[in-house]
Amino acid sequence: MVKHTKKVRIVGKYGTCYGASLRKMVKKIEISQQAKYTCFLCGKTKRKRRAVGIWHCASYMNTITSGTWRCHHSKVCHQKTEGVKRPVEA
Repeated sequence: MVKHTKKVRIVGKYGTCYGASLRKMVKKIEISQQAKYTCFLCGKTKRKRRAVGIWHCASYMNTITSGTWRCHHSKVCHQKTEGVKRPVEA
């Protein structure tokens, strides 16, 4: 059995099913969803997807909710920081 795929890469698991155009669309989505993103709080490329809409920064130890497949900085709805206390401005 072949250990790797040459062209299709991440969608090689689907084989010849579903047609080429659908596999190309899924490939684009899966590459963006499994990529690491730059954390807008600490600036490091450590933000990764944990579940649908839940993104976690391994460096800053910060979990946010954002886009389903891609982490959108402008659409951050809720932010949860663990262990980091921020000063309150008067």
